[in-house]
Amino acid sequence: MTNAQLSNLHSCKYEELEQYQTSSQHHPLPLCFPNLILLDILQCKSLKSLFPIIVAQGSSKQLNAPNLQTLRIERCFRMEEIIQDSQVSTISFQCLREVQVTKCNKLKFLFPMCVANSLGQLQTLMIERCFGMEEIIQDSQVSTISFQCLREVRVTECNKLKFLFPMCVANSLGQLQTLTIESCSQLQEIIQGPDEVLISMSQGLARLKNVELINLPQLKGRERNYIVLTSASLHLLKVRDCPQLTPIIVSTNIQVLYFSKMIEKKQISNVTVPERRGGTSISNFEELFEYPRYNLSSLEKLTLSKLTELRVIWSGPIQVEHFQNLTRLQVRNCRRLRYIFSPTIARNLPQLSWLHIADCEELEQIIEKDQTPSQHHLQPICFPNFWWITIINCENLKCLFPIPLVHGGLPKLSGLCLRQVSKLEQVFEGDETNLNEEEEK
Repeated sequence: MTNAQLSNLHSCKYEELEQYQTSSQHHPLPLCFPNLILLDILQCKSLKSLFPIIVAQGSSKQLNAPNLQTLRIERCFRMEEIIQDSQVSTISFQCLREVQVTKCNKLKFLFPMCVANSLGQLQTLMIERCFGMEEIIQDSQVSTISFQCLREVRVTECNKLKFLFPMCVANSLGQLQTLTIESCSQLQEIIQGPDEVLISMSQGLARLKNVELINLPQLKGRERNYIVLTSASLHLLKVRDCPQLTPIIVSTNIQVLYFSKMIEKKQISNVTVPERRGGTSISNFEELFEYPRYNLSSLEKLTLSKLTELRVIWSGPIQVEHFQNLTRLQVRNCRRLRYIFSPTIARNLPQLSWLHIADCEELEQIIEKDQTPSQHHLQPICFPNFWWITIINCENLKCLFPIPLVHGGLPKLSGLCLRQVSKLEQVFEGDETNLNEEEEK
């Protein structure tokens, strides 16, 4: 392909390409793609670099793709670097908005420093199954790199990656909205750097809304990671199988909270760190919300899954207004759990409308029946917004509501699904006749 043809290229998709040579040394570059917008490289198994720089001796090394917006590279198993010579003197990807790299196992880093400095418009970054990747930015020992437009980051199965962002990027993540990190077996830190430096940028994640941390066995419970978890703008937090990320600091503004495959860190008690840096600390996955200072008054959806140690969700003198906006609760595969609600919390969930319980083999009651009832505990319960209840495969469940409900205590209930609950005797306490009626709803 001639230089003239390259300069008119708008969109390029290569499949099963061998190493591409743009020119010979008789035609030294600056290599320029002024009209290139989309570059899609798929299954080019012998390709070692995407942009090989070929220059005559003594010539300036320049690469320019000023209008490139989307770069996708997939299943290039021998690719070692995107740009062959990381010492290019001048480079421009100033319009690049989306980068997706998948299954490039020999790629040790994504961007050399000369590229990272021109990525101010990057909005979406997705890296999946790059097992050899050690850094996103190579040798990032500079003061500042700007990712000022970055909105979404997803990194999956990059097993040599020990940190996600270098410190030089940390202060430019003000537009980041979604962060997903999954199955990175050596990842210890989300943002690299000393705690005292990173704390100063804790307000820099002003638009971060969704964080998912999944199967990260080495991710530590440290201040530098808490900065991400306690962002005031954070609405959704999903944490699954991160055994060292305890205590977990949950933002007081969280609306959707998901815990799965988490265990208690035995040496830390929730009572010692109930609040810190704009969040609530959770480290006891036997009794999840056990102290009155937990404040999750913005929480709307709570999912608890495969918490093998969980015995109690709410216990102790809970300040009930701290859960007053909870609307949906899902509990799955929590085998040691014996009941869902304490009597106190059951009387103070005015917005709760949807309940799904499945595969909790030791569950006996939805609401705990107090063994030493006082006048307060005998007061009937009302769920004014409950409209759907599903209970599946809870073989020891004997009664749904062992504490009396007020007359018409479920005024909006339109669906009750009960499956594999062979020991169920009653739906409501003292009413032997209502089981079949309710099952038909």
